[in-house]
Amino acid sequence: MMKRVASLLVSSLLYSGCAMADGSIVVWMTDSRPGYKKWLETEAAAFKAKHPGVKVSVVQMSPNDAYLKIPAAAAAGGLPDVIWTTYGLAPWLDGMKGGKLADVSDLIDRLGKNRFDEDALKQWSYRGAVACVPVARTPTYLMHRADLFKKAGLAAPESWEDVIRAAQKLNDPANGKYGIAMPGKTDFSPRFAYGMILYSMGGSTFDTQGNPIFESPASIDALKVYKQLYAYSPPGSLNFGFSEIQRALAQGRVAMTISNPSSMATFQRTNRDEGSTLALALPGKVNRTIQNQRGWCIADGKNSQDAKAFVEHLFSTSSFAAYLDAASISSFPVYHDQAAYDQFQASNETVKRFPGATDFIRRHTVGTMPGIDGVGLTPKSGDLISSGQIESAINRMLANDMSKQETAAAMQKETLRLLN
Repeated sequence: MMKRVASLLVSSLLYSGCAMADGSIVVWMTDSRPGYKKWLETEAAAFKAKHPGVKVSVVQMSPNDAYLKIPAAAAAGGLPDVIWTTYGLAPWLDGMKGGKLADVSDLIDRLGKNRFDEDALKQWSYRGAVACVPVARTPTYLMHRADLFKKAGLAAPESWEDVIRAAQKLNDPANGKYGIAMPGKTDFSPRFAYGMILYSMGGSTFDTQGNPIFESPASIDALKVYKQLYAYSPPGSLNFGFSEIQRALAQGRVAMTISNPSSMATFQRTNRDEGSTLALALPGKVNRTIQNQRGWCIADGKNSQDAKAFVEHLFSTSSFAAYLDAASISSFPVYHDQAAYDQFQASNETVKRFPGATDFIRRHTVGTMPGIDGVGLTPKSGDLISSGQIESAINRMLANDMSKQETAAAMQKETLRLLN
């Protein structure tokens, strides 16, 4: 572990060193999907053609690696100039030693404040200002093989009882087929799966006064459903995270999973059988799901003006259309550029294969992030996300180390510790 941290620190020293050089900006893309890096490198070249005195370097990493690399970079002398991240981490970036975010109100005004969703600007608000530039929301849904449901005589699931029955009926271990892929790995996937189940039941991780309520009846019920569904997940699911559950669905090993709509893009690339179809569902009593806001945070440093210029370039119609194509319906824009959206709709292969998906996403985007849903952006929100207290507890529950009640108590205890 010490060797890994040392390696990350060395990497961060190199990156932060680049960030301090005038005329050179470093962009961290904290999402490991290859389409994002290709898009950013293309846009970096286009930006340099217009601004020959500015070099843009793109560094890509997973969100989990970012949790380690960001503090190391800040401690080594400063944050990278531009960071793609979730909204809950903005106060964490701004408050850590060596880290401070630039005021982006001028950039938002240039882009057109009225072109951003009001809800997005509100969720990104911190200490009286918008912390970073909102780009998109990433919702979580139940992904299910509509063709397999039809073949088995199953209707689209409307409740979690329907999902459990479908998982049981479609489970066929003897032939290497399983009802559903449920994440057990300690990446962010268990947080989102648990949160989606909880929200759709009308529950929350915090009450309206900002108190954690992980031991509520709704939370216990959500953990119960999670554990029941896990019984129909493939062997080795304790090590299943974001990539593994999507791959299992795309390869035809499972009939369902809980993930964001990028599952459809993975399915589109991997499963070329046109008879195999995916559909989105939001089972439960309440039209509410995870809404993980993503955006560009800009460090307050020598290169902040160049960094703002580059981010502004990323909102040009051609660049924004290319971003939407790279995201491939995993993220739904909170910035409105109809021309860019029309280009994306007309050209994206995933949209063409699953034409009803974008309409479903438009109608089902209400929600927030489990673990900070009653807190919003505070100096503690980054710790509440990056600490992994939800993921670790669920991993232990699935490993049969803890009961549902013990799991809820562990999440409650650790959250209270982080808040105090």
